[in-house]
Amino acid sequence: MDKKKLLALIAKKNERKASLTKQAETCEDVATLRNINKEMDTLNEEIRSLQELADSIKDEKVLEEKDKKSAVLDENGQSERTRIVNGEIPIIVKAGIEAQEKKSVTDKEVEKRVEEIAADLRNGKEVIIDHNVQSFLNKRAIDSTSVMLENKYKREIADNFNEVAQTIDLVDAFLLDGGNSYDVSFQITDGEADYTAEGGTYTNDEGTFGTASTGRAKITNSAVVTEEIVELPNADYLTRIVNSVRKSIRKKISNQIIAGLGGANQLRGIYNAPEGTIPETYIVELSAIDKDSLRKIVFAYGGDEDIESPATLFLNKLDLAAFAAVMASGDGRPYYSITYNGSNGFIQEVGGGLRVPYTINSACVALSADGTTAGAKTIVYGSPMYYELPMFTPLSIKRSDERFIDQGKIGFFGKVIAGGVINKYKGFITVKKA
Repeated sequence: MDKKKLLALIAKKNERKASLTKQAETCEDVATLRNINKEMDTLNEEIRSLQELADSIKDEKVLEEKDKKSAVLDENGQSERTRIVNGEIPIIVKAGIEAQEKKSVTDKEVEKRVEEIAADLRNGKEVIIDHNVQSFLNKRAIDSTSVMLENKYKREIADNFNEVAQTIDLVDAFLLDGGNSYDVSFQITDGEADYTAEGGTYTNDEGTFGTASTGRAKITNSAVVTEEIVELPNADYLTRIVNSVRKSIRKKISNQIIAGLGGANQLRGIYNAPEGTIPETYIVELSAIDKDSLRKIVFAYGGDEDIESPATLFLNKLDLAAFAAVMASGDGRPYYSITYNGSNGFIQEVGGGLRVPYTINSACVALSADGTTAGAKTIVYGSPMYYELPMFTPLSIKRSDERFIDQGKIGFFGKVIAGGVINKYKGFITVKKA
């Protein structure tokens, strides 16, 4: 795509933004306003990316001169320039230097903030870890993989096996600006027209609607490290502390999305959704995992007129193993094909049948476990985006030297305040042990 087309696309997206802004001014429906805000956020990000790309593309004449000077032909006799224009090489890869220079300015600004935050944390001040800072630290952790570490300090300790379900990354998480509660509204049924006699009163069936709300739940944990950590460079020091505290909080929230009880100062999970959001009768009963299990779950989900897709299975690792152990008739081959990438993957029936994404969550009770009693809620199926995770505050961390001073250690205490709510009627279906 050339620069002219990019600018035209940006203009079109700006027109859409203006239209949405006008719509929001007169809209009084909470759900519609939420959808407008989501689309506006998406448009802003798309416009920013497109503008960066457009700014990085040089004029056609400049590119042509460059091609003349260093035209390298491939096996088909095409220059690099030709392949870019034809889309065979992503143009964003070749846009290069100018965009990178712009990005580096932003990176430097974030790096400066990281230095300041690390200094504040060293001095015992409470610090806020926002999205930009966290992204920088994540990249720092990924980049810190060389065999020899500068300054002769061991930057990382050996990780344990993953204990954080990826559920938290799949649901609709977003940061709120304060508040004490968060409400959603949803439609339960559509209205239905009916016959009307000549001169009779019109049918008045508007359908039914419901609401759900979540309060605030404070989730905390501490990380205790040796005093020597303060000798690390600022960015490495902050990365170690933030990742330690953040991982433990993510673990708790991921589990609570499934099993949270929903009492005072607690997230409400899918298992304990209110009757007005997920009726107790909206279940699938299975005694074991067999060749029919996946179909029973998928076809029980959603309305009477469609099959909602894509949805996700949330299940215990033992149940994933049980799916893998089901054999096809007579030939000794597995009936389900299991693909995986860490906590996530796909379960597919043999011969190109149903293919369903899954994510492992240890908070799910294992249907296949010997100790699981009849009536227990086990596997969950539904779209992760039907669970909203409003964060009333970002992650904050504070240092304390006093508690562990006699042990040569330092404590760091982290907290977030979050909520959890299902935003769609029958957004998830649960498998009960028969």
